[in-house]
Amino acid sequence: MVTRELVKTEVDNVHDDYLDVLFKIIKALENSPAEGKNKNSAQKKAALTELDRRMAETHSHLPSHPLPGARE
Repeated sequence: MVTRELVKTEVDNVHDDYLDVLFKIIKALENSPAEGKNKNSAQKKAALTELDRRMAETHSHLPSHPLPGARE
């Protein structure tokens, strides 16, 4: 099981170029009953698509395959 501490540790290893995208993903994953399910789902998809695009552009050391749900 992944713990908050492990996630926080891994965030420190994320390249600075991806911090804005990572932040968007985290915000999209927050439980926010006021925003509703559909809006949150759209935010997740947009954040994952942006991460996939940046990975492709930079040919980073991160996995080269798209994240699940990033290009639907």
